[in-house]
Amino acid sequence: MISSHCFSLAPSPREVRGGLAVPVDFERVEAQVTLDAKHHIARAVAAVEFELGKHSGFPIFDLRQSVETARLDGRTVSAKRMTQQVLGRDPKAHMRVLQADLEAHSRHRLELEYELRRPRSERAVGIEWDGVEPLAQWDFFMSDLAAGRYLEQWFPSNLIWDRFAFSLELRIEGSHLAHKPITNGNVRWLEKNHWRIEFPESFTAFCPMLVLAPLRLLETRESNGLTLAQHAGAGADLGCEEDRIRGWLGENARTFGPYPHGDRFTAFLWSQPRSMEYAGAVTSSVNALEHEVFHSWWGRGVKPASQNDGWIDEAWAMWNTEPDRWTDRCVEWDDPPMRLCTDDPYHRVTPLESYREGVVFLAGLAGEVGIEELMEMMADLYRLDPLQQLTTSALQQWIGKRAPKVNVRRHFDRFVYGLTK
Repeated sequence: MISSHCFSLAPSPREVRGGLAVPVDFERVEAQVTLDAKHHIARAVAAVEFELGKHSGFPIFDLRQSVETARLDGRTVSAKRMTQQVLGRDPKAHMRVLQADLEAHSRHRLELEYELRRPRSERAVGIEWDGVEPLAQWDFFMSDLAAGRYLEQWFPSNLIWDRFAFSLELRIEGSHLAHKPITNGNVRWLEKNHWRIEFPESFTAFCPMLVLAPLRLLETRESNGLTLAQHAGAGADLGCEEDRIRGWLGENARTFGPYPHGDRFTAFLWSQPRSMEYAGAVTSSVNALEHEVFHSWWGRGVKPASQNDGWIDEAWAMWNTEPDRWTDRCVEWDDPPMRLCTDDPYHRVTPLESYREGVVFLAGLAGEVGIEELMEMMADLYRLDPLQQLTTSALQQWIGKRAPKVNVRRHFDRFVYGLTK
């Protein structure tokens, strides 16, 4: 439905001091990371190949690290020319504006070097070192509930409208302990504690999953394309969880359509409530596992085109994985308005209301459309393109065409956009 390189979903440019800040299309990100487990230092070198659209101006991207050196098309650029600026209404949702006036439709390469520290993002967690043994543990630890918590925590990245390939060369120095990456990327082993991980061009900034840990601290189970892992002694029965995951994978495929991520699924299980969906992968507590697996169809299969559309997959996941909670609850059409989708194209956070009011809205919609009819509509939408990027307006139009007797526009206006008239 949406091509890999398309500006139709990009936010509009913004006037900033000195010029026009313009979205760019990332084509590829390449990064090399060295973790020094002896001295507890991580270094990163990253390069972005990008293209401007129809607007000339200052390119925008995000990175929640402190850049030390930068080169644009081979020429040194001061890090002071990549200031963080607020382009939307949320002051935490700032982005970097590279003060270099570039021509429309031109292609460029930006190279950055920096120490990889705890990201400057809300509730982010840095690389974990051990005070006794030379080991490193690292979880990308993404989140929908805080700005700047996707790939931009660690590497230059774009907003989630953009798809791009990502290549990571990862090396651990100063440690005799073998480590293992648990990931949804394609891993090439180069030598002990040295890997190249490739993520496909269909991915957006919230798709790549990586958990790195010493091999002896891990318990893993791998069979027929399914990889499960946890810290040794974390408590989950991996055999039991494998059976549950396979059951959900089969059920979702029967309900909506084929699994969209090839022949692999990867799960890292946490003993604490630390859960997140990725493309064909999850990091999850046992209790949240069904919800996170569902997101490989809705959320990281059919993806939100922007953070404003993130309410869709969260509400739909809750509706499908915890139906007993919503059987007797639905919105009344004269209830006070609620907003699940803003009109700020630089919005960066999925609202918590998605998990509650969003599901109540779906229950009310199903009450008018019909539960089986709504399920069929969503399955048909999924099958159009299991990797499409879905906007709220496109969902509204889809349901409206399939249920012409229901005033879908009125319901979305009041309980999705929060309009009072």
